[in-house]
Amino acid sequence: MSLQIESTNPVVAALIGGTAPRPAQVAASRGILPLPQNDLLEILVAFAGKDDPELAANAKSALQSQEEGALHSVLGSPDVAVAVLEYFAGQPAAPKQAHESVIKNPKTPAPQLVKLARTTPNGDLLELLSLNQQLLIQNPAIIDAIIANPARTPDAQRRAAETKREFFEKERGQEQIASELRAQGKEAAAEFIEQADLSSGEMTVDDALFIASMIEVPDVETDDSWLGLEYIEEIYEETPEQRQSIVNKIIGEMSADGMEVAA
Repeated sequence: MSLQIESTNPVVAALIGGTAPRPAQVAASRGILPLPQNDLLEILVAFAGKDDPELAANAKSALQSQEEGALHSVLGSPDVAVAVLEYFAGQPAAPKQAHESVIKNPKTPAPQLVKLARTTPNGDLLELLSLNQQLLIQNPAIIDAIIANPARTPDAQRRAAETKREFFEKERGQEQIASELRAQGKEAAAEFIEQADLSSGEMTVDDALFIASMIEVPDVETDDSWLGLEYIEEIYEETPEQRQSIVNKIIGEMSADGMEVAA
């Protein structure tokens, strides 16, 4: 759990750091100090992890007694401390609304979401996690946690499995195909397969293989005589010296044929 104090309130720093008077620490651990809710929760979470038995017991009790609506609002705030999100993500008995806010808050660290996906008995929360495809792609451990959780709903199972198949099994398939092509000495085709974006659905593996077979033809065997010079220059990136050499060659051939070359 994060130990960094995020609040800029000096009272929060004094309480968590232990420099505040003992009566103030005890009052804060009971949740009765007149502080903004974000600050108070950051203090309570810090106290809940302290070795001080009195402060820890008071803080845990105060955290359990938080009003659900207010807790939902704080956990959804961009200003909530990461440590608070981590704490409630790891509390299986926390209110459903609190867990929903934790899941939706982009500040929640992925390892805590993995733990939540693995342990929650609430299928609706697993569905909510499965709807965030970007989150699943960036953190495939969440996919495995959803699939392994007995409380998963059919929709959560389907979305997680589809994301795993589309973005991870296909990728492994691409790597295998590229390895096979490389073993056959088809380096250009292998590189194309590795770089092909199959995730959008606009290109299939068969499409990629067909295109790869076309680019495997060496440049020296490519007939570009039907192209104008200006198009050839767009395809091949010559140096200025190489381009001038081509121009000189063309001028020389025209002169040899008796054609007048404009100055």
